[in-house]
This record gives sequence, C-alpha cells and structure tokens, in this order.
Amino acid sequence: MAMRITDKHRMAAKMVAQGILKQNEICKAVNVSRQTLIGWKQKAEFKKLVESCALPMEDQEQKEKELLNQAYITLHKIMKNGTNESAKVSAAKYVVDTFRKKSLSLDQPATGTDMATILRLVDET
Repeated sequence: MAMRITDKHRMAAKMVAQGILKQNEICKAVNVSRQTLIGWKQKAEFKKLVESCALPMEDQEQKEKELLNQAYITLHKIMKNGTNESAKVSAAKYVVDTFRKKSLSLDQPATGTDMATILRLVDET
C-alpha cells in the first residue's frame, strides 16, 4: 500500500537528509515514535522523499563552496594588491564573518550578494 505523504513526513525527511539531528531528536521534532520513524525509513516513498530533500542541499553546498573559493581569491587579491589597510581588514573580516555565519545557518546560505559586497570592497582599495 502506498504511503500518503504528510507534512510530518516532509519535515522528518528534510531532517534525515540534513543528517544533523539524531533519530530521537527527529522523532521529538515531528511528534512521532521511534518505531514510526524507523518504519517510514524502510518505505520506498519515504526514501525517495529523503533523496529529493538531499539534492537541493547538495546543490546549495556546491554553490557555497564555489562562493567561498571566490571569496578567498578575492581576499588574497585585496591582501596582496590593496593599498588601503582599512579596506584590507574590512574585507577579511567580512569574508570570515559572513561565511562563518552562513555555515552555521542552514536557512541562510551564502549568496551572490555576499560576493558583490566583497567585490565592492575590492574596488575601494
């Protein structure tokens, strides 16, 4: 019999895909028993739901890695070629703070706007 996907299933699948919370924490968050979650995880429909949640996270993770790489290249450019010491420090602090915050927050991934701000700081040097 096919599983009828509910909001609880979607929430649990997202948490399983993130791989951050322990099984008992997921159960508490979606208000189901451990046995229920185990049963869901064995069903093909739930497995597909977990996979569908994981794909956007992997894409976002790749984008963030690329942005972080660009940020480090930009930071290196500022530190090597910049003449304004204040801009150098500001850029370095911005890069570190922005990506530290973004890595701690699953809801606020790094964006192109962050890079635009960094590049603006480069132009000020």
